[in-house]
Amino acid sequence: MTNVDTTLIGRLLDVSENQMRAAVERKGGGMGFPVIELDGDRLAVGQIGTYVIIRQEGFQVVAMVLSAGQYETSPDRLPGTEKGGSGYCGVMNLVPLGEMDAQLNFQRGIVHYPIPGAEVHLARKGEVDALFSRHRALGYE
Repeated sequence: MTNVDTTLIGRLLDVSENQMRAAVERKGGGMGFPVIELDGDRLAVGQIGTYVIIRQEGFQVVAMVLSAGQYETSPDRLPGTEKGGSGYCGVMNLVPLGEMDAQLNFQRGIVHYPIPGAEVHLARKGEVDALFSRHRALGYE
């Protein structure tokens, strides 16, 4: 398990209207998806259903991990990753849900799409809570 002081877990490789693909950045190398401790919780990076925040120059897109896989790194198999040497890279397929502003106001739907290379961060508890704040205000749990 890795303790982190940052929520950065990867970078976008591909972006389309209804799906995005991100490469996992594993600190210290090694294979597989890391399990990290964040805000006192143990989180498996790439776990299906995990919320992530894609950050890029002035806006944030909220997405959910739809699927994950591990691939050999090579120029023909995984564009956008480091070349040279053998190894594996974790890849997550993400479904975009909406946008979140700096005050943690969530709006369903995407107006500003990020570009490949944008940072992918684990969503902190307060950010996940913000996704459901409207429902809680109406009395739903």
